[in-house]
Amino acid sequence: MRLDQTPQAYQSKTTRGKYPGIQGTIQHMKQLAKEGQAHPEVRRHAVEVVRQVQPKDYLSEVAALYYDTCRRLRYTRDPAEVEYVQHPYVTLQNRAADCDDMATYQAALLGSRALSIGAPIAFVTVGFTDTRGVNQYTHVFTQVRDPRVGWVVIDPVAGPKGREMLRKVRQHKVYES
Repeated sequence: MRLDQTPQAYQSKTTRGKYPGIQGTIQHMKQLAKEGQAHPEVRRHAVEVVRQVQPKDYLSEVAALYYDTCRRLRYTRDPAEVEYVQHPYVTLQNRAADCDDMATYQAALLGSRALSIGAPIAFVTVGFTDTRGVNQYTHVFTQVRDPRVGWVVIDPVAGPKGREMLRKVRQHKVYES
């Protein structure tokens, strides 16, 4: 995903038109995640995933939702020259998403559980080179703050290679909700 490149169209469930840049994309992701938290099927799915977790074991709930996403979703790139951010319900139905879709989906799932207890969620954009401007940030993921351990990275795209990916990051920007 090229968050800072200017594609011809910006598409999602609700918005079409000129690409709004990283800030606009993140704002749209936040809005879709908030809508997803309230969507009955997304919430039902989140509750079903954490059903076997001990009550109030929030870190285990986060892990359960993360591993479910890793198993459930296939990484699929956006079409060339198009930045498409889909609603979490669409992601749940399609079982395919790129990094911004997965981050939005994770925020919606975590919001239906974690935000109810006040755990902050953030989107993080990262770049793997020192380049500024076009292609500065090429990936986005979600993180959630656990009061006992601090910020926890939730990145189904990186999967088990998350630590390796984080070591390669040259620049990042955090967008807290």
